Amino acid sequence: MNDSYYDSRRRIILDHRIGGESNVSNIDQWKQSLNSKPALLKINKYTPWSDIVHNSIIKANLQTAITSRIKLAANTRIDELNQVQRYKLDALFVQ
Repeated sequence: MNDSYYDSRRRIILDHRIGGESNVSNIDQWKQSLNSKPALLKINKYTPWSDIVHNSIIKANLQTAITSRIKLAANTRIDELNQVQRYKLDALFVQ
């Protein structure tokens, strides 16, 4: 469906630059900085590693690395949550 009304409503109007060196005032310099600091704006499709990598050893290593990273991030979040809860409890009992 090519409805220009809805198409124009979906457009994103930005008042700042995304990706690259945002502090550069020259538009050409900013465009050149996109290679070193790109920004992910949209994910169109998810493709699992198992569809890309066919070597079973590499696939197992990737799965181990991904699982390890996810567990590390989850443990970090839990530690941060516990720390915040301790601070809140300590603040309740401060006289």
